[in-house]
Amino acid sequence: MLGLANRGIEVFRLDSTAFLWKRLGTNCMNQPEAHMILQALDRTREEDPAWFCAPTMLGYSAYVDRFGGNLAGVARRIPHLRDLGVTYLHLLPFLKPRDGESDGGFAVASFDEVDPRLGTMADLETLAAQLRAAGISLCSDLILNHVADDHPWAIGARAGDERLRGFFHLLPAREQADAYERTLGQVFPEAAPGNFTYNEAVKGWVWTTFYPFQWDLNYANPALFAAVAVAMLGLANRGIEVFRLDSTAFLWKRLGTNCMNQPEAHMILQAL
Repeated sequence: MLGLANRGIEVFRLDSTAFLWKRLGTNCMNQPEAHMILQALDRTREEDPAWFCAPTMLGYSAYVDRFGGNLAGVARRIPHLRDLGVTYLHLLPFLKPRDGESDGGFAVASFDEVDPRLGTMADLETLAAQLRAAGISLCSDLILNHVADDHPWAIGARAGDERLRGFFHLLPAREQADAYERTLGQVFPEAAPGNFTYNEAVKGWVWTTFYPFQWDLNYANPALFAAVAVAMLGLANRGIEVFRLDSTAFLWKRLGTNCMNQPEAHMILQAL
């Protein structure tokens, strides 16, 4: 990651960043005894990295509430999934979303909490273990490009926390935003035109590729990358076996381009 951005390299030397890298290492190694099976599964799949391409793999994708009502309800449907021959269950966003509009759950307010309408983290761990016992891998979306505007990182940025302000693309002048806009497309030109939203608390323009309530993350900041990796490994330790990496084309911003599919975006995915 040191080569991702010269302008972000100094972040590695900040004391405020060091604890994240320590926590990242802890999450890599902190597998309680009950989860030793996950480590064994990892070793097996490292020996066969194309395991997910096997002809016997059969996927099923659903929203938790529509499929089972909640996580416990999904667990009760495992016999049905087995009858169908499913070996891979992709549950669309089930983490705590922002209050109000949340883009179908893709505006995540916390990586450490399940949407309370669907259950708890304990319910998630139970479901993952039951699926694994039935030969079904649990897949979760990992929304990489942005977080909700009520995520703790965004709340801290609005409150003036310089470390957390560095997690986002905050431009003080509209002219700076316009310079990017000249070559950017629009994801939702009618529902959410433009790519920047003015925020009075930060005294500037927030990069918001999708909706104004979804703040784009700044992967030129190694501290942000570390925080996302911590979140990913935390979910893996809960029993998530597969991550669908969402909105990956938008991870790197470069003036004069459409800021999609930049080489650094591929580097970030490889690092994860």
